[in-house]
Amino acid sequence: MRSSLLLASSLVAFLALPTATASAQSLTDALALAYSNSPDLNAARATGRATDENVGIAKGLLRPKVSGVGTYAIQNQSATLGVDANGTNNARPSALVTRNDITHPATVGIQLTQPLFTGFQATAKLKAAESGVLAQQELIRDTEQTVLVEAATAYMDVVMNTAIVALDNENLQFLNEQVRAATDRLQVGEGTKTDLSQAQASYQAAVATLTQARATLAAAKATFVQFVGVEPKKLSSALPFERLVPPAITAAVDISQREHPALRAAIYNIDVAQANVTYAEGALLPQVNLQGSVTHAWEPSGYLRSDQAQIGINVSVPLYQGGGEYAAVRQAKEQLGTARIQVDIARERMRQIVAAEWAFYVSSSTTIAAAQAQIAADQLALQGTIEQRNVGERTTLDVLNAQSVLFQARISLAQAERQKAVALFTLLQAIGRFDVDHLRLAATRYDPKQHYQAVKDQWFGLRTPDGR
Repeated sequence: MRSSLLLASSLVAFLALPTATASAQSLTDALALAYSNSPDLNAARATGRATDENVGIAKGLLRPKVSGVGTYAIQNQSATLGVDANGTNNARPSALVTRNDITHPATVGIQLTQPLFTGFQATAKLKAAESGVLAQQELIRDTEQTVLVEAATAYMDVVMNTAIVALDNENLQFLNEQVRAATDRLQVGEGTKTDLSQAQASYQAAVATLTQARATLAAAKATFVQFVGVEPKKLSSALPFERLVPPAITAAVDISQREHPALRAAIYNIDVAQANVTYAEGALLPQVNLQGSVTHAWEPSGYLRSDQAQIGINVSVPLYQGGGEYAAVRQAKEQLGTARIQVDIARERMRQIVAAEWAFYVSSSTTIAAAQAQIAADQLALQGTIEQRNVGERTTLDVLNAQSVLFQARISLAQAERQKAVALFTLLQAIGRFDVDHLRLAATRYDPKQHYQAVKDQWFGLRTPDGR
């Protein structure tokens, strides 16, 4: 009777676990913290801000260049003169005189160079920079998804291992009761020492299992802190993101081909590579610059002054530069071909990942339903075995075996629920929708376009938009 009551109370406690979510730390709360605190994501954002500056660098190739110039020199001029006896110059001198003149010529001025035609290199550089910014923005979103999946997986690992520890505790209590029951039956002559030894052995094995489960839970909590940034509290096993799952696998594949950030970044990289080809070809074309200068020169010793202003056009036509420019063009074309192949690879990889994660997600739902049905059957089997043992039709070993089967079924259910959750996360990542916008996280959204708009047209300034 005591065993039956303990079993019933244990079952009630287990079934109540998923609903005990009052003041729970929800999955969306944890992901919002990960989104705000992740150093990996912050590093990707910093890389994006550095990439934004490539646009300003490229625009600098089209802007005028102004420089101040100045020279100063000490000049010694030596001359030999012929003079007559009276000290005057004479065509037929009676003596030669050497004269040294030291002067201090100096100039100051301003020079301006305005590119007029760069062989399309400046515009190609700008196009490559702008496409590179778009690619980097997609890579930031890809990193965001990776970080959020890691945090969500860590969250579900804590949920699963917490449930397993609770199940191990219940199993230990049940086996402890079996040890007591076997001891009582042995004392009244209804049991055997073998029954007691089997119960004690099962109990000690459960102690070891519980110790290992607690260690695994501690490791899962440490991983949670790594990705989320805070200690886990009471976590909820609810999955709020199933609404994002497409109705069919074909729809999931189509979405991945349009929206996955890694694929979109690869497509932008084609534009970068194409612009690099144009830039390399520009080395074979003429360069035209408008040049102007204003200078003021003087020689302090002689009080000489001169001012000069000029403006003109400088044209440079490359004829042969050693052959490296031709190699650069060929190299850029091969890199363009590589970029196009990378897009094809990314498309096929997305199809494979979506198909695999879709299969895992669908099969995990079936596994959960099967595990729940098995648990219900095992509960009835255990209850019947206990009652038969109490009337002498079954042994303690039969009860222990029935409990072990039920315990393993419960463990399998906890693992299947975790696997379903992770499959959901990775499926949404594969279609490009496990990000802050689609998940509707309560976090301040980082918009990389804000920094880009702030720096893309800056003509001067050393400070970054955040004041550094």
